Amino acid sequence: MDTAAIPHGASPPEAKRNPATSNPDELAELRRLLLGGDLETILQDAQPALEAQAVSEVLAEAIAQSHAQSQKQLTQAAVPTVETAIQTSVETNINILSEALFPIIGPATRKSVAAAIRNLTQSLNQGLEHSLSPQSFKWRWEARRTGRSFAEVVLLRTLVYQVEQVLLIHKETGLLLQQVVSEQTQSQDPDLVSAMLTAIQDFVQDSFNVQSGGSLDTLEVGEMNIWIEAGPQAVLACVIRGTAPQELRGQLQTTLEQIHRAYAAPLKGFEGDQAPFKSSQTYLQDCLKAQFKTQGNGEKQRPTKLLMALGCLTLLLGAWLGLKIQTGHRWQNYVSQLEQEPGLVVIQQQRQGGKFKLSGLQDPLARSPEALLAQTKLQPEQVTMQWEPYLSLDQAFTLKRWQTRLAPPDGVTLRLDANQVLHISGTAPEAWISLSQRLLHRGEGLQDWNTEGLISQDRQQLLALKDRIEQRSILFLPGSSKIEPSQQGTLQAQQQDLAEFLQTAQAIDLAVYITLAGYSDPTGNDQENHKLSQARATAVEQALVQPGIPAQAIATQARGVSSSPTSADLPSAARRVSITIEAPQLQIVPSPAS
Repeated sequence: MDTAAIPHGASPPEAKRNPATSNPDELAELRRLLLGGDLETILQDAQPALEAQAVSEVLAEAIAQSHAQSQKQLTQAAVPTVETAIQTSVETNINILSEALFPIIGPATRKSVAAAIRNLTQSLNQGLEHSLSPQSFKWRWEARRTGRSFAEVVLLRTLVYQVEQVLLIHKETGLLLQQVVSEQTQSQDPDLVSAMLTAIQDFVQDSFNVQSGGSLDTLEVGEMNIWIEAGPQAVLACVIRGTAPQELRGQLQTTLEQIHRAYAAPLKGFEGDQAPFKSSQTYLQDCLKAQFKTQGNGEKQRPTKLLMALGCLTLLLGAWLGLKIQTGHRWQNYVSQLEQEPGLVVIQQQRQGGKFKLSGLQDPLARSPEALLAQTKLQPEQVTMQWEPYLSLDQAFTLKRWQTRLAPPDGVTLRLDANQVLHISGTAPEAWISLSQRLLHRGEGLQDWNTEGLISQDRQQLLALKDRIEQRSILFLPGSSKIEPSQQGTLQAQQQDLAEFLQTAQAIDLAVYITLAGYSDPTGNDQENHKLSQARATAVEQALVQPGIPAQAIATQARGVSSSPTSADLPSAARRVSITIEAPQLQIVPSPAS
């Protein structure tokens, strides 16, 4: 190649490159050189806004086109967004939605309440009309047997009607959309009927200033009734012969709602073509209801005053008999309860003139028959009772009665066994023991009693004093009848214990004998020792005698030389005076004869 023909600074032909196959880094470098870094960033940030603006220009047209082509995809996709928007609006400010719905809530509520009151009035009239007829007794029994209300049975058995013709009319134009007629009915011109109903509707609204949304719902001409149900786009009219139940009104409303759902688009775009509504006859056929009741002679039988009076008398008689049987059952239950109650004995019970008489025996410790009567549903003025007192041999009553009579002190327990033997155990004062034994001799309600486990508190104390007194000895000086000076404390202790012993023994009427025995040591002859021991006993007697210890209660004895083993080891112990107490009837458990 001739290189001289190539201008200075130009690339050779083989150096030319296709931009599409160029290196990406080179394209990015070229864009940066042409636009600059700042301008490129601005364009990238503005891209979402430019796209949103472009969509907004065609959004409205796209929604309109989707609706015109009956495409439901857009509507279904928008439902969640609309629901969320409504919920958010309510949470933010509830007044916005309530103010928007206010114009339609009031009329809708008033219309619903008016229809409910009208239905209730008609049901009450029908119920009152048949409430006193002979047939009503049969219906009441049927209502009780089947669990239905009486009013419901009346409606099922008395209403006679037939829907002869059902018309579906376009509300705005008044044109007939579809019609169904029962087989037994000769059809009238449906277009004429539709036009007539539309004209009457317009007349009522224009002449009586009916509010917007209100409409005529019933026309009555002899036996013929025309029930009208109006919806947003269509009106349903039924020609009825006879008296139809209010349930039919609900059927008409349901059918009209189903038609509006199934033919929403054809109703809104109706221009006179009835073909799209041909299939609506299936809904209209459901409204062709009929109910017939055959009469025997073709004449309506009316209850006579005699039958009505007989029916009322039967009801009253049945109620009286039921009440009497129920009252008698309650009385028998009450008598059975009295017979099973401890301490009550029913001797006679009878019923006279609607009142009850009862007589029997009552233990003072038994439950009150009046209190038991209050637990029943019998009236106190219906019952006359007469009770005679007696003592029941019931084990619980007998034990309670002896508990009250004996009033045992703390530490004494009473137990009654199955053989009606009363067992008394514990520790008690001698006075209470004597009193209880005298009371037990009466033996009311007892077969026997046992006091072997009963200990006299006073006798127990006397035995302790006796042991303490007899264990002490008063010592004397050698060869003398004078008490050792160290024995003054022992002498005073003996004085106090002997005084307490004699006082307690006297309280329980116990005979006591006190003996002072004098002893001497082996020093001296027997005659002198005997004389010395007597002198020592006499000295102790003189020291002990005082207001609490009478002299006649003490006896002295001269025992001479002491033969006690202790005297051989300790000579001073032989020079003593010991005290011995004798009480023949002193034992812890007193005999029943004491």
